[in-house]
Amino acid sequence: MMACSTSATQYGNPFEKITCGKYSTNMRLFIAIDIPEQLKQELALLKVPLKHARWTPLENMHLTLKFIGEVRSFEYQQIIKILEEIEHEPFNLVPKSVGHFANRNFAKVLWAGFEPSVSLDALASKIRKALKNFGKDASQSFHPHITLARLDKVPIEQIVPFLQCYSMFSAASFPVESFSLYSSVPTPRGSCYTKELQIDLG
Repeated sequence: MMACSTSATQYGNPFEKITCGKYSTNMRLFIAIDIPEQLKQELALLKVPLKHARWTPLENMHLTLKFIGEVRSFEYQQIIKILEEIEHEPFNLVPKSVGHFANRNFAKVLWAGFEPSVSLDALASKIRKALKNFGKDASQSFHPHITLARLDKVPIEQIVPFLQCYSMFSAASFPVESFSLYSSVPTPRGSCYTKELQIDLG
């Protein structure tokens, strides 16, 4: 059984505390892998002048395994128990390439990707199956990435120079030794993330 470096009891009842400076009756949750600071600094170098782009702050960069969305107190406790039962061995990831998500003729997201990883896919699958009753992504394909920027009605042709310039992007392999449950609170300056739980692999 994998160790749990922090637990729900250590945090107390998160619905009775201030999260990112705000009280909340519900929690908006997602599960992610943290990335090394060195990688964040390398990704920051990909930032280019682009109208209507909201670049992700370095402290918010992560690899999402599952987006859960809003939950109530009793659901939060259920999710904690489920995550503490997931077992998986540590593995390595290699950041590689950039790309985008689009809606028709408009780019919506710029991202950095990874080399294919059977271990990463297996971990994501375990988490999604275990939490199939939470969130809406159970039937969606898993596309591991780090969000670099969110775009507001930017024509795809405007991001072509970015995609061409960084098409060969790659970074050093890094070990994945844990995954975390985060809560997210929207603020005027963007989303504020709080780590609620960390599950160690191995």
